[in-house]
Amino acid sequence: MSYPLSFNDDFWDNGEDFKSEYPTSIKQALLSMEDWDKMIADLELPDDIYSVIEKIKETDTCTDYSTPVEVWIDEDGWWCLYIYDTTLHDFDQGPVPAHEHPNGGGWVANTAYVEKTAYVGPDAQICDFAQICDFAIIYGNAMVYGHAIVHDYAEIYDYAKIYDYAEVYGYAEVCGNAEVCDNAEVCGHVVISSDAKICGSASISGVTIIGH
Repeated sequence: MSYPLSFNDDFWDNGEDFKSEYPTSIKQALLSMEDWDKMIADLELPDDIYSVIEKIKETDTCTDYSTPVEVWIDEDGWWCLYIYDTTLHDFDQGPVPAHEHPNGGGWVANTAYVEKTAYVGPDAQICDFAQICDFAIIYGNAMVYGHAIVHDYAEIYDYAKIYDYAEVYGYAEVCGNAEVCDNAEVCGHVVISSDAKICGSASISGVTIIGH
């Protein structure tokens, strides 16, 4: 079963000109395509996003109206896009487009990046341009925001906050009310807890416990 594309202008371009795993418009979905070059070569289309949008308008086909909407680029449906609902969540700075991470259910801003292997618990929050990669675990009421990066097997939990350009990785743990910010780096088997704050250009590694 297929249906025509009877959607408003925001469905085509809602002004969100950044890549996302959960695109909320046709334009954003095209910007997020990993196989863009292969697609335009296969369909013999110009290397121009607006030309592809015109092609989609000509095809005028989706398979369902429920989210995510599967939109066909070509008439045979070999190339498709998936468009998600625009859901807003307030990360204490006003509502922004966001989604619930499939592994854990925590809220993730559409501007942030969280790999499917990472866990974000139901009360944890990831916003701004933060990145959670590999098998990192964020849970409790923890927050990761700014341009912070958490990866490898690092764990952030309780009320801990990672923000600015901070990076936490390895098997490091940040918990309690601890914060890691600025350009600080925490790695190895380090545990940062209680009310400890790691900031500036500090780099902590090895087997270290701070805050107990």
